[in-house]
Amino acid sequence: LLIESGIFNPDTSELIVLYDLLSIGPLYDSDTEAEIRHRENYLSSLFGDLCIENAGSIVRNDIRALGKLNSLHELSAIYIWLGQRDNQIFSKARLLYQLTETKGSVFIADFPNIPVRSSRGEIIYSEILGHMPLDGLEIEKHFKKLDREDFRFWADVWRRVINEKNALLRLYSREGQIIFDDGAYFDSFLLDRCQNYFQKAALVIGYSLSTLFFETNSDIGDIYLNHRLKNLVLDGKILHRGELKEIRDYEVRLAV
Repeated sequence: LLIESGIFNPDTSELIVLYDLLSIGPLYDSDTEAEIRHRENYLSSLFGDLCIENAGSIVRNDIRALGKLNSLHELSAIYIWLGQRDNQIFSKARLLYQLTETKGSVFIADFPNIPVRSSRGEIIYSEILGHMPLDGLEIEKHFKKLDREDFRFWADVWRRVINEKNALLRLYSREGQIIFDDGAYFDSFLLDRCQNYFQKAALVIGYSLSTLFFETNSDIGDIYLNHRLKNLVLDGKILHRGELKEIRDYEVRLAV
């Protein structure tokens, strides 16, 4: 979309892609090896080997990508395409915190105020890039230029996030509040979907994801919810049968 719009020319522009899941796990406020390794180990314990081809872990990929920001301060224009879900909001805050002193203009995709037409012909307003059509959208019309107040706002968001860097979960509510949690925030959603009879874990997690999508700002995935569901089993709050591994390997029911 950016290439077709004329905003991004791959021959003359620098493209920076961020992958780290900033809503999950301990963060780091300096590039110390111990803090970086601590984050990598935590994410690996949940998701396995989160690596990008020829780039190492997603944590180190983003460190290198953010290191390029020093060379961007002199650019005439920077375009940021990040949406309104937790991970993208925190990535936006970190980026703008580091771009506070930039001399050029910074534009950001104006989510959730970008109208798109659904497959049924209805006008809807998407919150993230992944939910948008690949054609028929004049994206160049939907970037908002940031002013100094915007920079101050997002820098403050990032300072609040990093002040609680040891939180295992962080969310950004639709009311603009940052929620820090020990990781159990989603347990109530999972328990609400459990019954007094056995159901596939995949079904419980799928329904929970649907609820979270419509009721919260979270973009959490099934792997993390599977981690929490297994914790509920280990805590004795629900019963299971089958192999307690992937979401299609076992079933769960309420313990009482």
